[in-house]
Amino acid sequence: MTSEQSACVTAIKALNGVLRQEIKALQAGDFVAVQELQAEKERLGAELKAAASLLDDSARLELRREFAALAGLIEQDRVLLERVASAAGDVGRELRRIRDRHSLGGLYGKSGQTQERPQAGSARIDASL
Repeated sequence: MTSEQSACVTAIKALNGVLRQEIKALQAGDFVAVQELQAEKERLGAELKAAASLLDDSARLELRREFAALAGLIEQDRVLLERVASAAGDVGRELRRIRDRHSLGGLYGKSGQTQERPQAGSARIDASL
């Protein structure tokens, strides 16, 4: 094994470990740990990219299994991160909806004076209850 291959394998193994930790943290809902792993993940990714750029085609073929395993972990991590982002977006939308529903939007002016409300065609009913 060449030194370039060895550097790649070392970087892949380290990145695999960080991704496994991140996946475990995501599954546990430990977002502080996910944030703490971000810098290490970026550093190892850059290290792997630099090491992989030095490999020739035959060396890449020899490391195919390692790269495939890494790709699988990256995909699993991506799916979990997308779910977290989607859930965070849903929570944000729900909070805005609740805040808007319970706010006094438009009833009072800057000085606290009551403003005239336009006549609505029908009363607003909260059907979510």
